[in-house]
Amino acid sequence: MRKEIILDVIEPGLGELESIWDYIGYPDEQRTERLHTLAEQLQARMFDFISAENQRRVQLDTDIEARKRRAAQICQTLRLPPYFPPRGLPSLSLLEHLDAHIAQFEAEIKERQARQSELTAQVRSLCERLGLPDETATTKPAEATTTDGDGVDSTTDADDAIPSEQDLERLQSRVVELERRRDDMLKRLSGLAEDVRRIALDIEFAGSPAGSGADDAAQALEDAVLAGEETTRLPLSDATLSQLEALRLRLVKHKAMLVGTCDELRQHIRVMWTRLDIPHEEQEAFLAQHAGYRQSTLDALQEESDKCQELKWSQATAYLANLRREASELRATCFLDDTGDEADEDATLIGGDLDDTEEGVAALERRIDELRESYEKNRELYAAVGLYQDTWRAYLDVEQRMKDPAILSNRGGVLLKTDKERKQLQKELPKVEKKVSELLQKLQGGDNFRIRGRTFEQHVRHLWDSLRSEQEASKFNRKAGAVAGGRTGSATSGGGDDLRSSQSPMRDSSLGAAGSPRKSLSATGKR
Repeated sequence: MRKEIILDVIEPGLGELESIWDYIGYPDEQRTERLHTLAEQLQARMFDFISAENQRRVQLDTDIEARKRRAAQICQTLRLPPYFPPRGLPSLSLLEHLDAHIAQFEAEIKERQARQSELTAQVRSLCERLGLPDETATTKPAEATTTDGDGVDSTTDADDAIPSEQDLERLQSRVVELERRRDDMLKRLSGLAEDVRRIALDIEFAGSPAGSGADDAAQALEDAVLAGEETTRLPLSDATLSQLEALRLRLVKHKAMLVGTCDELRQHIRVMWTRLDIPHEEQEAFLAQHAGYRQSTLDALQEESDKCQELKWSQATAYLANLRREASELRATCFLDDTGDEADEDATLIGGDLDDTEEGVAALERRIDELRESYEKNRELYAAVGLYQDTWRAYLDVEQRMKDPAILSNRGGVLLKTDKERKQLQKELPKVEKKVSELLQKLQGGDNFRIRGRTFEQHVRHLWDSLRSEQEASKFNRKAGAVAGGRTGSATSGGGDDLRSSQSPMRDSSLGAAGSPRKSLSATGKR
């Protein structure tokens, strides 16, 4: 204690009292009595001041204990280790220290509560966007802090609702999970909507007609997607994705129907155009104008098909003649035999007295469809057999040229070139024969494949036997002095069973040219 401060205040006053008492003239006894009275009054004031300071000390101790309890409560609420203030601090410094730390703790509480509110709002918004139940409906909100009678902020059971760091991390993880799900669903939704618009535009789909059976939600979604509404504005849920997938599947099926029907109609129209001798330029112009697979294209193709049907009967005679030619080419391309019940029936249809009645034309059309189906089913095999036939004819031609006496006197190495060509064809024939044999082994029912009534092996042996017979006859004729013209005729008949020559109207005389029947087939189109 600094006594000098008290003395500096009392001593000037005592001097003033002495002056006053001197003026009044108090004797020493009265002066002493009055000094005792003053001392008693000063002592009473001192006691009052000491009592007030002692009450202040007690209040500080109470406030410090309250702060310590509040700090312990907040640490428990925040899931933090207990807080212990430094030792040896005076009461006022300790109180200030506790208030500072409590303020930090309460700022942490507010930050966590704000973070919780933000994350909860995000979860609620994402759940609403994704069409999920509100996950925040059962969350207990944190209550506001209150102030007790000591002026200390305190909370009740609401402290239990203050989130921990783990609670906030779980909320943050849930937000990330929901955002990822939202982004994935948006990506799927955008892809589905784009597919629906693209297919709808491709097939001219304007929307489901009224009374199609679609519910209001599905119809509204379909209208919004076809109208080009932004994906972010569309409902985002599993139900929306399911409805869009169903719509896309329906459009895909409708497009597949249009594609199949249009392709079938185009094939049919090409066949009809060929049978009706429609100019190629008109065909190409029509097909270029009506390309694609839209509904309008289908309508135009169907209309053209109907026109072809009408035109067919207006020129039935020419149409029937083209049918017969097409059937003959197909029989030759399929290497059908000219004997047997089937050949007789075909002869009646193709070369008989069939008139141009609707029944007769329909019967011939059905037979052509059967032949074409058989050809398409075994196209690779027929191509391989045709290649063998072409190679065999080339070989016969080389053999014939090698017999020409003029080749010996011809300059330029013609004999050497021709001989080289013959050797190359001799190597090529077994390769093609092997390919045909492999195809026959793979083909179901390949054992029943016949060329003019013979199996392929029998046909090959027959060709070689015929060639050897022709060579022996030629050799004999040369010894006998036969003329060259006779040899040429026998060469032609030697390959007679190689599908080159025939007197039957059902056998294609143009088969001597390697690609004639196949060109004819491609020209008539496929059904």
